[in-house]
Amino acid sequence: MRNSIKRSAIGLTMDSTELRAVEVAFAPHPYVVTAGSIALQPGLIRDGLITDLPAVSGLLSELLRTYGFSSAPFVIGAKNENMLLRLASLPRVPDDKLRTTVMLQAQQFIPVPVRELVLDYVFSGVTEQEGRAMADILLVGAKKAYVQSLIELVRSVGGTLANIDAAVLGLVRMAETQAYKPGEVYLVADIDHDGVNIVFLEENHIRLARAVMHEVPLQSNTVLTEEAQNRLATSLAENIRTSMLYYANLHPGEVPARVLLTGVVPQLKEIARQAEEKLALEVSVPSVYQQMDDISQEELPAYALGISLALSAEQASKPTVQLLPEEYKRNQAQNQKLLKLRKRLTAGAAVLLAVALGSFGVCLGGNAQIVAVRNERTALEEKAASMSEYRVLYQQKTDLLSRLVKAEMADPKWMSAFHAIVNALPQDAWIESFTSSTTEDNVMKCELQCGGVNYDSVANTTAALQNCEVLSSAVCTSTTESESGMTFTLSLTLTDPVTR
Repeated sequence: MRNSIKRSAIGLTMDSTELRAVEVAFAPHPYVVTAGSIALQPGLIRDGLITDLPAVSGLLSELLRTYGFSSAPFVIGAKNENMLLRLASLPRVPDDKLRTTVMLQAQQFIPVPVRELVLDYVFSGVTEQEGRAMADILLVGAKKAYVQSLIELVRSVGGTLANIDAAVLGLVRMAETQAYKPGEVYLVADIDHDGVNIVFLEENHIRLARAVMHEVPLQSNTVLTEEAQNRLATSLAENIRTSMLYYANLHPGEVPARVLLTGVVPQLKEIARQAEEKLALEVSVPSVYQQMDDISQEELPAYALGISLALSAEQASKPTVQLLPEEYKRNQAQNQKLLKLRKRLTAGAAVLLAVALGSFGVCLGGNAQIVAVRNERTALEEKAASMSEYRVLYQQKTDLLSRLVKAEMADPKWMSAFHAIVNALPQDAWIESFTSSTTEDNVMKCELQCGGVNYDSVANTTAALQNCEVLSSAVCTSTTESESGMTFTLSLTLTDPVTR
């Protein structure tokens, strides 16, 4: 994966046949950066669970590499039999007490022990029942083993998770982009390789959701024959008709006005046309996200769910749920703080050396900037002193500064070279320490001990330094993986300052 420069997110969906991903950047307006899919061998995902993590991880890495995805965070659309959705009504309570009330009373609406689930909910509104105000809630749960398998998959490719959301809510947000009449009930059907997800909506409120499996899973990226198209359209129409009968029993007199059809099959519009004939009800492929650049209109329906998921990472769209365990979210927040501190300490090292030498003030913008850097370092020292792992970082950067001073005194050319090297580092890597030398031929050599978030950090750092103008070569000589990330060594040869 390339280093992420612009803020973006990757929407990832999967079934037993295929991994499908789309990256969306958010500024200056949302646009598709890249999108792609890759087929899975039979059995790698069974009953919604990953059965062979190394194999699926390898395929996901290949997908990300082939289509040029960045290191942006993932939003995964969770679906299949490991997901649970239940509509519930609870006595209305103040907003600040609603979450506690929902979590305490959720078990009475859920047929499995709540302790086995990562649970969240969507507040749909307030209704009156027998003269009493009731909060309408959609409970959304995911089995912990399923959630953990998704976390391990993303971790195995060196990625991070922005969220695990319910795929059905991604469909709701996608449908919101379509014009609808107040009070109108309509239906969204999404076809993947395993089955059809069917959602009944009134405006953006879920009234009913169900999933129906195909008798035989569809093959990835396969153009359907006319016979296969007709068979799929017939099955789709029958599943919609059965769902409508069930909905009518729950809500007498309410009839969906139309069907919005999305999915991964290539001939979606033809299937919609045939299903419309069989149902005598409008069935259309929605023109969603047409403003998105760099993706064809033919591909959009297949990636609409992924786009909706990716957009939720930036737009705080509703409805959405957070199905990441609290421990994971806490660790992510801590890692982000640590990464930011490491970057600030590393980037400040070259500047502080110039201050110590008293010879670089003009290039740095004068005394005001020097004072600002000193103040920032003071703040970092206070922060580092309060946390043990930051104290280790502080000592590392102090040692690094000492080495820089010695190197600069031995050969003044080191200062400008190191300043350029620090500026070339990607955001997910930092310098731990370095050694320097000058050969008999007056060639300057440097060995950097670096840290990084994942393997992509190693590749990004190596590539960045190979393109650095003060270096004639940059070679990664060793890498070591640990729970906290990567450590690696780079051997650098500096160019002759006269020829720069």
